[in-house]
Amino acid sequence: MMRDRQNGLTVSFQDLNGYDFNVPALLEAHPVTMLMSVMLALAGLFFLPASARAFSMELPVNCTGAEFCAPQNYFDHDPSPAYADYVCGPLSYDTHTGTDIRISYADMERGVAVLAVADGVVRAVRDGEAEGEISLRGKASVTGRGAGNAVVVVHGGGFETQYSHLKRGSVAVRSGQHVKAGHVLGLVGLSGITEFPHLEISVRHQDRPVDPYMGLVSGGCGGPREVLWSRAALHSPVLTYRASGLLEAGFFNAPPKDPIALLRRHGWIEGRAGDPDVLVFGVQVFGPRSGDVWTLRVVGPDGQILAESRTTQDRHQAQAMRYVGKKRGKGWQPGFYRGEFRLTREGAGDVVSVVRGIEVP
Repeated sequence: MMRDRQNGLTVSFQDLNGYDFNVPALLEAHPVTMLMSVMLALAGLFFLPASARAFSMELPVNCTGAEFCAPQNYFDHDPSPAYADYVCGPLSYDTHTGTDIRISYADMERGVAVLAVADGVVRAVRDGEAEGEISLRGKASVTGRGAGNAVVVVHGGGFETQYSHLKRGSVAVRSGQHVKAGHVLGLVGLSGITEFPHLEISVRHQDRPVDPYMGLVSGGCGGPREVLWSRAALHSPVLTYRASGLLEAGFFNAPPKDPIALLRRHGWIEGRAGDPDVLVFGVQVFGPRSGDVWTLRVVGPDGQILAESRTTQDRHQAQAMRYVGKKRGKGWQPGFYRGEFRLTREGAGDVVSVVRGIEVP
């Protein structure tokens, strides 16, 4: 993501498109916005303690009624090419400095509101960017605009929050506008560099990326914390840490060549198989860990196991997919087919399990 920069005594800001411009020019073009930004920053320097406790964040999304709404990737606390979330788990990726809150495609279509986490002044907005999985659009299509449609809000205490990957045409605020915690900024979308619908919320303190689950303390994952989230937000189902879970599960009429999240939108069989030559059952899971055992089965109407796969996870991953299938042939008969899945972890038993069914003529 593009970040604001401070270089010695010359202060310059970088907007969401990646173009640099100086303070005098900004003051002339947007005097109210810049004046309020400076006043908020000064308030943080002179009247607020230099501590994460001086800044409290409420929920950044309204997930009421959503079928899936949870963090997918957290801030990366591992300085090496590996990655680790704030509890030293695998839910991150190298150099990630935001928190990705994922929703389903269906929820994106219905609309999930993005909310300001605290009072502040809108510093920058961008809307009108195209949407779609970046693997289909290509990164060249968003050069310098990886955040997609986005909003930046300046708060007191030297804090700033950025809300990225919003739905095209949904941004509901303007630069210079005062917002309160809970104010609707836009809708969760699929713009910028992303493979699935989500909000990425990024927090910065005096230009330094901050993990809201850790605050201004340092020391890496698993260390002391001064959490920025309010108590209510942190203990809500939306932000509760889940080490592993199911993202997608269902049937296809061909082996999937793309992430299941894409096929959910472009090739998923929802409850009816038509008259397929192949029946494939697939799953996508977040947080599989080294040593986990994946067991997938396709079971026929008579209870016979038509296809089965049992594999062992070889490394920690933020997300992964597996599938198993059966070509049409002997033993194929009309009726209700089941897909069964279990992810088993040593010492914990089944950490993820699901059964899906489909009627085949």
